[in-house]
Amino acid sequence: MAIIRKNAIELFCGAGGTSLGFQLSGAYRILLGMDFDPNAMATYCSNHEETECLTGDITKISPSSVASRICGSDVDIIIGGPSCQGYSTIGKRIADDPRNSLYSQYLNYVDEFRPKWIVFENVRGFIHSGKGRFFEAFKKSLAALGYSIAAGVLNAADYGVPQRRERVIIVGTNTDLTPSLPKPTHEDPRCPVCSRPDKSNRIRSNVLPEECPACKGTRLWHSKGMKPWVSLRDAIGDLPWLEDLSGTLDFVSYQQKAQGQYQKWIRGKSKGYTLHMAKAVSDYALSIISNIPAGCGIRSIPENELPERFRIMRTVKGGKLRRDCTTLYGRLGWNMPSYTITCYFGNVSSGAFTHPEVHRSLTLREAARLQSFPDSYLITAKSAMRQIGNAVPPLLAKSIADHIELIESGCNPLGLHTPDLSDVNESNQKALFL
Repeated sequence: MAIIRKNAIELFCGAGGTSLGFQLSGAYRILLGMDFDPNAMATYCSNHEETECLTGDITKISPSSVASRICGSDVDIIIGGPSCQGYSTIGKRIADDPRNSLYSQYLNYVDEFRPKWIVFENVRGFIHSGKGRFFEAFKKSLAALGYSIAAGVLNAADYGVPQRRERVIIVGTNTDLTPSLPKPTHEDPRCPVCSRPDKSNRIRSNVLPEECPACKGTRLWHSKGMKPWVSLRDAIGDLPWLEDLSGTLDFVSYQQKAQGQYQKWIRGKSKGYTLHMAKAVSDYALSIISNIPAGCGIRSIPENELPERFRIMRTVKGGKLRRDCTTLYGRLGWNMPSYTITCYFGNVSSGAFTHPEVHRSLTLREAARLQSFPDSYLITAKSAMRQIGNAVPPLLAKSIADHIELIESGCNPLGLHTPDLSDVNESNQKALFL
């Protein structure tokens, strides 16, 4: 029996991570992808050959013209995540601030097509922008269009992505069904009793691992039916460790067998990979990261060995580095997922982007894998760092797509209903260098 796939369009599609995830679910056909960035659209079009590609400013493209591009086809779901704009001010209506026009345009497309489902993605700060008024206005706008929603902050690592990336996800429907968010499939493998830090990077108890009744000295833990987070080693352990300016952007055949399920999946039927070239590191940056071991950050350097500007930061906050500086020059650890891959992962001074073993930042290929892009996914080299850093991890998108399909099938998937978002603090930067 042939599977009837649902029609989707993606606004602000970027390099296509969300579209790929929905396609991987097997239940959706992406009719159209739209973005203003020509480089991102070049990547998108190369990987979505059956999808209508539209490059342009959404504020100048009417929903009716998009309807013509897809030949009047019904749209079952609209997915997308506008870039972060207009957070600081918010009036009575979303349209009051011209910087918020991208969100208004998203709502205009929902109003035009009235899809059964909508999926909206954005950064954590979206919830608290304008002291929460922006988020409330957005929810009210969706409600006025007849949509009930589930909203929350999802961690991509909880869905099989080797990256601790937290994003606001809103799932809405105008049907009689109850929207919810997908239940996590993976969890932090560190024992919650003796080895797992809290948000302040402190162990929750004084129990010694060897005396811990939960893990019995292993420091490891998993709940029934849950998998451990996919680690950095799981994701990139088979790629060559490159020194400065070594490697190539061109195609290279695999030099060893895949190690584990994630590497087997990320390789698929590909015979090799591209975009694995190391960037040079400045002498100043090298003097810092060469003193930081794997899994640690700048706090591990004794104060007398710190550069002067970091000593000042440490003095300002009562002997500790400012919280927002704790990931600077961080060196990743093999046994945990990476931190959030941003557009600046090529700069070791911008966050925890240093390779565990060699003194360099992540390569484009390593970052793409940490975002869960398959090796076969073609990413244009021009502005590739921005494309990768801005993308929604395909495996996170697939989890959302699969979950919506379960809801529609009537399977009652026991998803996460709308959680209390009151404790989500925009300045709450986790620093779990373990």
